[in-house]
Amino acid sequence: MQIRPATRFSRLAKREGLVEHFRNEPSILEIGPFSTPTFAGPQVRYFDVLSTSDLRKRARELSLNPDGVPEIHFFAATGDPSVVDGVFDLAFSAHCIEHQPDLAQHLKDVEGF
Repeated sequence: MQIRPATRFSRLAKREGLVEHFRNEPSILEIGPFSTPTFAGPQVRYFDVLSTSDLRKRARELSLNPDGVPEIHFFAATGDPSVVDGVFDLAFSAHCIEHQPDLAQHLKDVEGF
């Protein structure tokens, strides 16, 4: 039995490969970064259900590093993405996709960015 060498597409199928592939997009909106954002840099904006200070407080409560919380540019306690101002080349739901009560609606909302 022969095993094929990894291809570009098998690498993209893994999270690390996917993230690396999109890391240099001109503009990125990361949704729900909490204290471990996936993307960083001047082209990245963050959206969450808590403000920066509230996320840092929550991180401390959970014994996580509050310094890992990025500056949150857009937040809405209800998770309403209409507060996001701008158009982005990539929208990335980080640590929140599994919490969406209506995944189809979440994807439709994100499509608008």
